[in-house]
Amino acid sequence: WLRWISAVALLSLPALLMAPLAMTLDRTRSVAARTLVELLVRLPLVWLGAVHHGIAGAIAGSAVATLAGTGASLLIVRRLAGAGVLAQLMTLVRPLLAVLPAGAVLWLAAPTVMAAQGVPQLLLWGVPFGALYLLVYAACALLAWQLAGRPAGFERHLVDGIRSFLARAGARASTKPNRAMESHVK
Repeated sequence: WLRWISAVALLSLPALLMAPLAMTLDRTRSVAARTLVELLVRLPLVWLGAVHHGIAGAIAGSAVATLAGTGASLLIVRRLAGAGVLAQLMTLVRPLLAVLPAGAVLWLAAPTVMAAQGVPQLLLWGVPFGALYLLVYAACALLAWQLAGRPAGFERHLVDGIRSFLARAGARASTKPNRAMESHVK
């Protein structure tokens, strides 16, 4: 059941940034409207689902309510920012494609990590696999960004920041005086 509850939470991913956008634009009523829509759907569906089908029904009712809240958020963002619903959903494609191979790393590592006997062994296996997950995700996300034509966004900001840092570090390293040559000159 916990897996399904987690899956229901994923349904709200497209709606995560609606509230900060609405607050930035001083349109907090939009946040209240979205919350009201989700609440009006969630209460009866979760109650009916739980009464008639137990935990599975409650989770299904929660999923439908979450989808209703996500739909309301997508429509609110369309009204606030002019971004179409399909355009908003398409912004999730590259991160989702990047998480698939990274998730495969975790799936393949699960038997090893789950067989750990105690916290030290868990850390011994879990930390490297977690680091590998992050590396695979970053590599796949950057590859997807490159294939998409390097559009503006988080990836561009991150790459520009890293390049700037490396340029500053390289400039500092090249301007340091070489003391080895000074002893030969005297």
